[in-house]
Amino acid sequence: MAVTLRLRLLVWCAVPVCTLAVLFWVNSARVDRVRFVSALGLEPLRNDDTSATGYAGGMRQLIVPGQNLESYQWIEQTQQMLARGEWRVRRNELENAPEGRAVTASSPYRWWLRLVGWFDRQITGRAPGAAVEHAALWADPLLHGLIVAGLTGFVAWRFGLWSSAVVCLGLAFAFPLGANFVPGAPDDRGLALALALASVLPLAVGIAALRITAGAPSRAPHRWFVLAGLAGGLGLWVSVPVQAPLLFGCALGGLIALAVSPTSALVLPWRSWAVAGAATTLAAYLLEFAPDHLGSWQVRVVHPLHALAWLGLGELLTLASLWLQTRQSPRRLIDGLRLVGAVAAIGALVWVAQAKENGGLLAPDPSAFRLTPLVGDAAAPNFLRWLVQPATGVKPIVVMLPLLLAVPPAWWLLTRKLPATERTLILVPGGALVVALGLACWQLSWWAMTGALATVLAAVTIPTTLEQTPRRARWIWLAALLPAVIAGGAQFVSLADARRARSLDETELLGLVHRDLAHWLARRAGPDGAIVLAPPAETVALGYYGGLRGIGTLSWDNQSGLMATVRIVSATTRQEAEALIARREITHIVLPSWDSYFGEYARVGSGQVEGSFFDELQNLNLPPWLRPVAYTFPTIAGFEDRSVAVFEVVDEQDEATALGRMATYFVEAGRLELAAAAGQGLRRFPANLGAWVARAEVESARGDTQALEASLKYLLPRLKAGADAGLPLDRRIGLAVVLARAQHEELARAQVRRCLSQLDESRLRGLSTSAIYRLFALAKAYDLSIADARARQLGLELLPAELRPGVER
Repeated sequence: MAVTLRLRLLVWCAVPVCTLAVLFWVNSARVDRVRFVSALGLEPLRNDDTSATGYAGGMRQLIVPGQNLESYQWIEQTQQMLARGEWRVRRNELENAPEGRAVTASSPYRWWLRLVGWFDRQITGRAPGAAVEHAALWADPLLHGLIVAGLTGFVAWRFGLWSSAVVCLGLAFAFPLGANFVPGAPDDRGLALALALASVLPLAVGIAALRITAGAPSRAPHRWFVLAGLAGGLGLWVSVPVQAPLLFGCALGGLIALAVSPTSALVLPWRSWAVAGAATTLAAYLLEFAPDHLGSWQVRVVHPLHALAWLGLGELLTLASLWLQTRQSPRRLIDGLRLVGAVAAIGALVWVAQAKENGGLLAPDPSAFRLTPLVGDAAAPNFLRWLVQPATGVKPIVVMLPLLLAVPPAWWLLTRKLPATERTLILVPGGALVVALGLACWQLSWWAMTGALATVLAAVTIPTTLEQTPRRARWIWLAALLPAVIAGGAQFVSLADARRARSLDETELLGLVHRDLAHWLARRAGPDGAIVLAPPAETVALGYYGGLRGIGTLSWDNQSGLMATVRIVSATTRQEAEALIARREITHIVLPSWDSYFGEYARVGSGQVEGSFFDELQNLNLPPWLRPVAYTFPTIAGFEDRSVAVFEVVDEQDEATALGRMATYFVEAGRLELAAAAGQGLRRFPANLGAWVARAEVESARGDTQALEASLKYLLPRLKAGADAGLPLDRRIGLAVVLARAQHEELARAQVRRCLSQLDESRLRGLSTSAIYRLFALAKAYDLSIADARARQLGLELLPAELRPGVER
């Protein structure tokens, strides 16, 4: 017998061991993929231990899978916390520039990321900021492994080996639960899920442990209800939108259990649950916001009103237990006051949520409409809309398969006369599952929680069914478990092969473009930095990769920046746009061809795109205080039709200078027809030397020899007369290029020499990539050196790596 028992234990121990081994194998392949993509086209960044990121200029290099904007911010804020020696982050300076915005997101997940980063630093010796960026690869997979291992062990202790096997396999492989822990895309949803499960499981343990002794319930459930309250309070700290509905669901299940058969219902310590949860919630609020950030009415994050409402909910359940069991209505004044106080406590939270937040506790953020953070995964306004999408396939079936685990408990509840303990054991976690399922039909992200709760419900009801009908029950549970595990596991394990593919998907390509653009713009901006007006995704990405400040994002803490962006792009006069841009100290405007947010903002702000500031930007009808800057788009297969327009806010230019720079911009961008049109417009300034130079650049680029000769006939005598004394540096470089191509070597050499004498770091940052390359190439050809070594080094850094060999000596 002992040998048989030992053999069974070994077999059951093999389940979590093999499960964790598969998780490690799949996640290792996914980590390798993130590293592979992040290494593409990357120019190694200079290490800088004084920088918050660990790299010079506050840059970063990790390409976050799936363009998860929340992941960018978790990494940024954790690095900021380390750099400043803080334990909490209350300001984000990269958004809503120049003031920045408040950060109300809770600290526990940043502490987890910081802890993983600390271990990474001890092993690798990286700078603290770089260690955090590298820790992002493993933070969520490690958390997933700990959840699976910890809950498997806990369930084995309290509910037995069969239950632990269900929990182990369900939490590891049920889809989309297992796919929510993405390497390189850190997010607090995994921690919120872990605490949510930790707030439900102890309730089930307490109910299962309840025994009637001498006509009175034992106190065994109290400690488990207190533990559930502690976990629920921590869950509210991490994520109110996730935890609050589940607390309500558990309470609803307890109330239904009382209502179904009140005379035999269990008297459960709901008041202990509520007091423990309220105390934890209040402590979490003080730990997060005291002493300088108290008093906010923002209840999407942990708040004393949650503690008050929880006390009211516990009191309601306690009163309901008393009244339903005695079948008497409240007669004492104190009972009436308790009822009124409980309702008022809950009502206060609901009123503040609706009155102060335009959407309340459950107002969704953009990530709520994505099934998982995975690249290219489902996204839809609700589950029904997802079902009717053409490319949905069988994935909705796979997503709903974990609900099979809830079918046996529901069947037994409806068809059998169960004892009060078993009935309540199904209804309390079942209430949380029903609430989660309802929310999953609205927000796709809730399907992960739904699968997890279905797994927990199955685990806590398995012991009873095995006691009653052991052989039959085993087959029933296997029939419920295996489809979900096999189908979900196939989805999960297939990621290992998909991540090894060498072809890049669109979000990975966009990540490479965002990083390249951010690094280029950050180097141009220099130590003073830049404030960029860009669509939300690009604003966050430019801040993450380049340390650039922006205005409008979709963070619900950044309503001010979002509204400022709407006002700017929808402005109907240049004067209004200029005043708004000056107020925000914007230095650059970035307009990606693939992002439609600015168009939507223009419609929201002015009712139409036509006539808005965004419309002028799109049509390159620029005001004189904007200068287009040619950005060399990376050579990426499949992205040939994409482009990014970058405009620099400058001092007001005269019309000839502005139009000449526009003509040069078109030449550098390869849009020669538009360059020719701009060249024709420059004929309106026959006495302006800079206009003649720009015309010559266009003619040279287009190969219009006859027109170029005519321009040179005008330019050469004036150059000999010294009329070029006040020529701006960018025009002088263009003139040197035109003269060199026209074989006027001595004149070209003289212009290059004058350019080099004017060169410093500030002027270099104001030049386009093409202008820098041409200047350095001419200097090399004419054997001229740059006196300022720092300027020469900066010029090389501003050039793409593939262009440097042509100009280095």
